Amino acid sequence: MRMALFDMDGTIFSCKINWRKVRAHIQISDDSILGAIYQQKDPESLEKMRYIESIERENTICAKIRPGIGVLLNFLKKNRIYSVLVTNNSEINTRYLLTKHNISFELIITRESGKWKPDPAPFFLAFQSFGVRPEETISIGDSLLDIQASRAAGISEIYIIKSRNTPKAEGIRVVKGFTELKRLILPEGGDRMSTCRHHELQNIPKPIRIPEM
Repeated sequence: MRMALFDMDGTIFSCKINWRKVRAHIQISDDSILGAIYQQKDPESLEKMRYIESIERENTICAKIRPGIGVLLNFLKKNRIYSVLVTNNSEINTRYLLTKHNISFELIITRESGKWKPDPAPFFLAFQSFGVRPEETISIGDSLLDIQASRAAGISEIYIIKSRNTPKAEGIRVVKGFTELKRLILPEGGDRMSTCRHHELQNIPKPIRIPEM
């Protein structure tokens, strides 16, 4: 393993958004809400996007971090395994949560990149950024979108964090949390050094950012 791709909402942080109700409210049945309305300029799409942003912001303010993520990220860093955050959420909300809880990733991909799940495009961006192949990557998420994007990107090792709404799918591994995930990644419980060639610091892409509001 050379890279771990993490989802954010519902995976690293709690998420109380009922997306089924959100879809019903804004009357969108497409697989990708963002694909239907994000960056659209018509008044209806803009209004729907403002509604989603308000729901996301409310959830962001009260979101709680899942135990064990800091230990896992430190383990990955020590073993020279790239950690990448791929979220459909906004850069503003992502920056708020990561700063508040003092955690970081070597690459952050938000919807401002123009790439979002279930499309595998953000995963391909991560592969290209570090020269890593799908078979050298694990994916950690909590939803069907994460599974769909992972499979479309050619990732076979998919972990889903257990919740009340855990999706049912073949070929995935459901874990209770990051402590269990760390044990599965390294069953012996000790550290192992990745055999991958570690990129020079200047070659590591900076997290995707947007200007301050």
